[in-house]
Amino acid sequence: MKKSFQIILFASIVLSLLFTACAPAAPAAPAAPAATTAPAAPAAPAATTAPAAPAAGKVPVGIVLPTKDEPRWIQDETSFQNALKTAGYDVQILFSQGDSAKEKANVESLISQGIKVLIICPQDASAAAAAADEAKAAGVKVISYDRLIRDTAAVDYYVTFDSIAVGKAQGQYLVDHAKGKGEALYLYAGAASDNNAFVFFDGAWSVLQPKIADGTFVIKNSSEAVALQSKATLTRDEDAKIIGQVTTNWDFNVAKTLAEANLTAAKAADKGDVVVLAPNDGTARSIADSFGADKDVKSYVITGQDAEKASVQYIIDGKQSMTVYKDTRVLAADAITAAVAFLTGKTPDKTTTFNNGKTDVPAKPTNVVTVDKANVQKALIDNGQYKAGDFTGLTAAPAAPAASGSKEAPDASGNLYIPIISKGFQHQFWQAVKAGSEKAAKDLNVKTTFEGPETEAMVDKQMEMLQTAIDKKPAAICFAAVDSKAAIPLLQKAQAAKIPVIGFDSGVDSDIPVTTAATDNVAAAALAADKMAELVGKKGTVAVIAHDQTSRTGIDRVKGFLDEMKAKYPDIKVLTPQYGAGDQLKSTDIAKAVISANPDIKGYFGANEGSIIGVLNAVKELKMEGKLVVIGYDSGQQQLDAIRAGTEAGAITQDPIGIGYKCVESALKAIRGEALPKVIDTGFHWYDKTNIDDPAIAALLYK
Repeated sequence: MKKSFQIILFASIVLSLLFTACAPAAPAAPAAPAATTAPAAPAAPAATTAPAAPAAGKVPVGIVLPTKDEPRWIQDETSFQNALKTAGYDVQILFSQGDSAKEKANVESLISQGIKVLIICPQDASAAAAAADEAKAAGVKVISYDRLIRDTAAVDYYVTFDSIAVGKAQGQYLVDHAKGKGEALYLYAGAASDNNAFVFFDGAWSVLQPKIADGTFVIKNSSEAVALQSKATLTRDEDAKIIGQVTTNWDFNVAKTLAEANLTAAKAADKGDVVVLAPNDGTARSIADSFGADKDVKSYVITGQDAEKASVQYIIDGKQSMTVYKDTRVLAADAITAAVAFLTGKTPDKTTTFNNGKTDVPAKPTNVVTVDKANVQKALIDNGQYKAGDFTGLTAAPAAPAASGSKEAPDASGNLYIPIISKGFQHQFWQAVKAGSEKAAKDLNVKTTFEGPETEAMVDKQMEMLQTAIDKKPAAICFAAVDSKAAIPLLQKAQAAKIPVIGFDSGVDSDIPVTTAATDNVAAAALAADKMAELVGKKGTVAVIAHDQTSRTGIDRVKGFLDEMKAKYPDIKVLTPQYGAGDQLKSTDIAKAVISANPDIKGYFGANEGSIIGVLNAVKELKMEGKLVVIGYDSGQQQLDAIRAGTEAGAITQDPIGIGYKCVESALKAIRGEALPKVIDTGFHWYDKTNIDDPAIAALLYK
């Protein structure tokens, strides 16, 4: 990750990104959103050459993104990495994980590596000002990426989509689909700490307000919006009053809770045919589920943004009305173009400026595309963003196999089709499993898809994915259960359709899976207990936090740790296990509370990546580094850094790539009728700073 990025390389990367992305060039934003057809690919920038590269040195550009826990930012990471890997190089991309303090530490780390340009998407628009100021003081050019850093003069350039146009596109879609006068309007917004949430809302308000004023729409869930409904243009303080009532904080669960509260408070007369302004795709799906379940809602039109795969399927299925597509490949290209300009002593192109409360920041916003069911194929499939096979109901289905559930059921290309349904994709562990499955698919000449819910707490969402997979009548299904019992009825349907089911990572309480490719989590957690006992001197108080108590992995890891402690270490007291749903922020809060309530605590075990990152965050915030033995599970950049630094004693690593590979390999064997053991143990290992770089261990660790 420390190879030099030379200027010529950056110029070639820009070309690589632009030639592989079908998206609009970036003209000045139009007054209203453009037509919903997908635009043609942009021409390459005029300047494709650069002066001679400087002597090899430190990385000149650093990238900081807000979180790995939202699909949108994984897309951005991929957009940067794909172009750089095409040229044979890696890039160090750091994630702040919703923590402004970590964001600042990331920036400081990059400054110490000698960067000349910082590309940063702030977690909190105002809090990021301190990091930008520090970079500026070090002579670093600061590019605010996607979200505008506020209240500082240190921002040199803003790379963004046309955020006003995003909001206008959302508002216009609702206007275009109004059914008459007096239609109920429910407003929702992003996070009050994100400047983009204000810009999106302003864009939507500019289109919706005239229709609110003439009685087409009637606001139902914001008294502040009702009080301001006669104003065509809102001040930032007025925006803040409305957003304060309707914020989702960009969180699926917050959105669901707020929507349910709004519907509970509303009378039946305030429902019927409704229109809903939802700020992005993740919140749109949660809100749509709530409105769809309300018996008094006859129909709804709901907006979205980001063209996430799950929302594209919702659009095809009629559960979400539209999304605003923002091609992150183009945005990444724009950011690299701006970085190249700064590195070569030039000024990036601009078509407008954005005031961040302190200065007017130059920018050249990138256009966006409205997508609904009518143009999904053209806007998202034909341009290579997704594959048609990623979705059901998009095009006419291929000819059915000779018999339902036939063991040799091929897809349209003639390859056997095996959908893989994971517990999630928000942690890098699942990305590593996905990589293993894709390698197996290539080696074995089968077709796979890989998906999972946004969080490992979304049982219902995973059940929808499993049902959709069964409906496709695949040759086999690979499945990692969020809830080891809830999936059984659907697995019985798969069994009745003669579709072999292969479990991976997390089994189910049933004999239906032909085999399960997984770590022996009881034994692995027992090893973690042994290491903990050794490091705390075989006495004292220790704590454990896991992701859930419904999946086999959550159940078995807690059991393995507790049973080993009880059997071998009578002088160690283990506090009641806590569960943070694999969510880093929730796990941080839990760990802080446990540590604060137990001043005699000597050790803490986190049973998955999200859980242990929560513990590490808590240890840092409480200034307990070196005072607590911390043991984790899996890997990821934050754990690897903590182990090298000594903050974390060590961790259990699984073989996620091997798990992914084995599940596909086993599925093919099951399709062919070959015998399989009931469990395939994919192995585990202890690692700490003494062996973290050993080739055999390093091959199992993901970043």
